[in-house]
Amino acid sequence: MGIIGCGRIGQVVASCASTMGMTVIGYDPIMPADELAELHITKTDLAGIWKNSDFITVHTPLTPETTNLLNDATFAKCKKGMSSVVPLVGSGSGIP
Repeated sequence: MGIIGCGRIGQVVASCASTMGMTVIGYDPIMPADELAELHITKTDLAGIWKNSDFITVHTPLTPETTNLLNDATFAKCKKGMSSVVPLVGSGSGIP
């Protein structure tokens, strides 16, 4: 599972996913890799999320950097067979 935004909500999702035996990778520009590792999240960049995730969850505020985070170009980069993207925080994914 790929998690974009590893704050409080992303951490809860990661905990649930790892409890179910999923490998969890995460992108968060603020949290250092060692903190994420303590939460059983392997830090990666967005390219790693798109390339390696079977499921992707998005937990980000809506900012200029996250507006249109999910679009045709990012979906084209996703792993073949990726089955779902779940934007869970309001319109934080950039989807209106």
